[in-house]
Amino acid sequence: STARGAIGNYPLRAGLSWELAPGTYDITAYDDSMSPPRFEIRRGVSITADTELTFDLASAGTPLEEIVVQTDALATETVTKSTRLHTAGGTRMTIPSTDDHAHAWRVPAASLVTGDRQSVSATASAGSASRTATRGIPNTAVSAVLTLPAGLTSTIVTFGPPQRATWESAGEWTEAFFYAMDEDVTVMFDAFVTPEYVAQTGALTSIELPVPTSVPGWNPAWELPAMAELGWTLSLTHALGGLDADGAGRNGRFAATLRE
Repeated sequence: STARGAIGNYPLRAGLSWELAPGTYDITAYDDSMSPPRFEIRRGVSITADTELTFDLASAGTPLEEIVVQTDALATETVTKSTRLHTAGGTRMTIPSTDDHAHAWRVPAASLVTGDRQSVSATASAGSASRTATRGIPNTAVSAVLTLPAGLTSTIVTFGPPQRATWESAGEWTEAFFYAMDEDVTVMFDAFVTPEYVAQTGALTSIELPVPTSVPGWNPAWELPAMAELGWTLSLTHALGGLDADGAGRNGRFAATLRE
């Protein structure tokens, strides 16, 4: 099946399952193999036991509507676009654009209820660097113009210990997420800086994990294993209020043979 969807903050696709607390959920699905893509929203679904979900979007789905998205991306950057539906019941469905045209797809106003909100995002990428703008949109919007934030002008990442990332940027950032994964997509370490911490400490220009042996309760068996390659990602965010946010990021790889 080419249908994808969401329940709460969890993505859904064929063959994927999640363990959820019993409760009432909004469930969404869309299929972008059709033109225009089609979607379905099931609201207030009670889930108290193992549940299998089926969708026939070709017959029962509602067409998504087009929204034209313009940015100030540079000619050297590749731009991708998406929209996101935030349902009143707490589910988030992201709908990426599947081509290089200026449009994206949003849920039509007639399918929304009080409390539903939508946003549109554009990410401009060049090499390992990216910058993103996300803005809330009216439910009847036919176009959106997004001004992208300044990206990272320099980034220095060290394996350590301690693992550390520092950067320079004209942008203002209130959150940071720094992590590394191995070739099997296993997260080997991660760190997150919250807006509350930034408000207390000032400008956010670096993120650093503590030296493991200095952490109470540290078990030497948790030491990172020897590995040939480890990929890292740095993601910065500035929440602007509502659904609006700016972001910038960079990814790379640590040098080979990290540990003897």
